[in-house]
Amino acid sequence: METQKSGVGKAVLQFFVIAIGATAGSYLSGWATDRFFGSRRAPVICLLMVLLGVLSLAYDWTVRHSAGGTMLMLVVIGFCIYGPQVLLVGTAPADLAHRGTAAAAAGFVNFLGYMGAATGDVVTGYFSSKEHGGWQTAIYIWAGWAFFGAILTSLLWNTTARRIGVMPGLVPKMGAIATLTLTCGAIHAGNQPLELHLATYFGFASLAAALVNRWFAGMTMLVSAAGVLTVFIGYARAKSGITWNESTAMVAFGLTIVFALMVLVEQKEEPCESLSSPPDAADA
Repeated sequence: METQKSGVGKAVLQFFVIAIGATAGSYLSGWATDRFFGSRRAPVICLLMVLLGVLSLAYDWTVRHSAGGTMLMLVVIGFCIYGPQVLLVGTAPADLAHRGTAAAAAGFVNFLGYMGAATGDVVTGYFSSKEHGGWQTAIYIWAGWAFFGAILTSLLWNTTARRIGVMPGLVPKMGAIATLTLTCGAIHAGNQPLELHLATYFGFASLAAALVNRWFAGMTMLVSAAGVLTVFIGYARAKSGITWNESTAMVAFGLTIVFALMVLVEQKEEPCESLSSPPDAADA
């Protein structure tokens, strides 16, 4: 509104068109995976994420030069956001999950999505202020995450329901240790309470025990959840705006929860049919 000096009605119309792109993306992205990529979901997700990153970088320039171009770009942005979302949340878990775990897989993907939405709001609010770079900085961050998501998805480019690789069990454990280490650094830099330091060390001990028995990862999840709550309460009481170390600590605690959950529900690599595999003679 401020850049284009438009009224509320015109601004609402501009963002309403996102829903038009979202509707088209929700349908056409799934159709494209079946029609052009042999039911491989990753290629379409990857390409749309790359396009989303490019459009994010071009958005600020477009807003300053063309109201019509802005509306058209928002349609395409809506397409690029909701196309991958439908594939990631609904189709891909059903395709790639082992028998009997499709609902758990979809729930896990949704959990990650809400974690991203929660932390994304905090990060956007922090960097969109003039003191920390303004909206241009926030847009660069959005674009960076879109490109990063495309890179991760490209690793699954040739993955199908019949050809699935199981992540080595050591990967999420090392990921949890890395994010807890990041948390320790942020807590130390922010002079957080001693109890939070001790809780983080307890999380490390739980992860070490999880190398022997994965159920100890549940204790790491509880410690990390308590850590997020503690940091947030400290921020709310301060009433002085969230700092970079508080944001980093909450994000790192959240990622630790994700990795610990991956350890907790770890699947051993064994022959197993996916939901999309044809039933065998015994099932028939």
